[in-house]
Amino acid sequence: MRIAPLTGLVAVVLTLVGFLLLGDTPGYDAIGSAVRAFFEDHQARTGASLYLLELASVFFVFFAAHLARAVRDVPASGGRLRLATVRAAVSPLPRRPARAAVVLGVLVFIPWVSYFALPASYLWVAVASVPLSLRRQDGTPTGTEAAGTARR
Repeated sequence: MRIAPLTGLVAVVLTLVGFLLLGDTPGYDAIGSAVRAFFEDHQARTGASLYLLELASVFFVFFAAHLARAVRDVPASGGRLRLATVRAAVSPLPRRPARAAVVLGVLVFIPWVSYFALPASYLWVAVASVPLSLRRQDGTPTGTEAAGTARR
């Protein structure tokens, strides 16, 4: 299904819109009454924002499932860790973005670093959605991606 990888792009857009819609919330040092007043005054906007973020998570699950299937279908090239996106000769993504995914996957779990790694991972998902959607159903690349695969 060619539109399945584009669910990652949809998830990123919905997440961005959801956070922008939420706006500037009270800081961590705000008193309880100020926080309560803010959310009472912005109840509809907050509800819409949370709905978009939940919807984005559903789309992201579909993207992750598609990516897992694309990686699973790649023959493993040794090692117990089946990091097919890094080690396989035929990867569902070009090598540099595949390696970046592994690095970002580690960095999002490091405190303070994740502040920068999480937006970078959103960008990765948005960018990776496009080449994944251009792949044929049998897993072979199409168009210009085929020429890039031949050069590897």
